[in-house]
Amino acid sequence: MKRDQPTQADVNKVWENEWKNSEQGGAKALFGHRLFIEGYPVYRKYIPKDMRTFLDVGGGTGRYGVKFGQAFPEAQVFVTDILESSLDVARRLIAEIGVHNVLPQKEDAMNMSFSNDSFDVVFCDVVIQHLPDAKNVLREMRRVLKPGGVLIVSVNNAWNPHMVFKFLSGKAYQYGYEKSYTRKELRSLFLENQLNVVALDGFYPAYGVYRLKTRWKSAAIIGKILNRLNRIIDPWTGRFFSRYFGFEIFCVAQKSTR
Repeated sequence: MKRDQPTQADVNKVWENEWKNSEQGGAKALFGHRLFIEGYPVYRKYIPKDMRTFLDVGGGTGRYGVKFGQAFPEAQVFVTDILESSLDVARRLIAEIGVHNVLPQKEDAMNMSFSNDSFDVVFCDVVIQHLPDAKNVLREMRRVLKPGGVLIVSVNNAWNPHMVFKFLSGKAYQYGYEKSYTRKELRSLFLENQLNVVALDGFYPAYGVYRLKTRWKSAAIIGKILNRLNRIIDPWTGRFFSRYFGFEIFCVAQKSTR
């Protein structure tokens, strides 16, 4: 597989193996993952309080969709993915947590079955970076978003030490192909799809260092120290390092009502 020219079949194969070979560990492991702990409260502040319909595109384990389902029990939440193996993980999580307003559903992000203008919030966490046609996926997410609705899409940040991890991994990088985005690239993708950008944010800059632990044991300790320092600094800098150098960055936008 050429890293710069993935096909959807390539992407599916990588993630089929990921879900089959990984021990997900249930709710405790999924909600206890450091990326989720750092990311959820940042995402949450952009979710409208009156949200009633929520779509998680390429939801993977379903942890974000399930958590938002818990937080908004009156809302209808769809967790979608193209792979049944992924949805099986989400189904087990839904059953374990006992939420009744979250529905897992098989969907192709390029061609979803939902009607135009269906959702108050469309959410997509680190998915488009693996796909061969991110622009059209974003267009499809815009289609199913209600006018005035909120779209949140995250990617891996090109300006994060994670890039070092990918460089060192070379051809053996575990996800095969994965594009990293700059803030400018992500913003441009939204503007090309006639979306009104509300915010560019990010979280967990130190995770890119922490991930180097597989090749450098001291990276785990250094990553933890850097994360604690960043938590102290963030309030004084307007979250500068998180917004610009977070492991994940994301764009928040609204669909025009005109």
